[in-house]
Amino acid sequence: MMPASYRRFDKEVTFRIIDGEGFAITDKRIHHLNAAATLIWTAIETPATAQDIAALLGEIYPDVPEARLMTDVEATLKRLVKDGLAGRIRT
Repeated sequence: MMPASYRRFDKEVTFRIIDGEGFAITDKRIHHLNAAATLIWTAIETPATAQDIAALLGEIYPDVPEARLMTDVEATLKRLVKDGLAGRIRT
């Protein structure tokens, strides 16, 4: 079974980056994304797995252990899905 990919919901969200941090604006609220979550949001412009995103972040943050990156990526993706900013898709 292939791992799930994630994709952001662009049509329902207005997104702005200010000082390296993201703000996703929906009709219900403004979501603040820290710098790492902003990178994750950018990475899921096209479908990407959590593993793909963790590998990308590993290049940006080489001193952070891979297991920690994976945990943080999974938690951020879960939050983005819960907040209605992204969705899981099967590729």
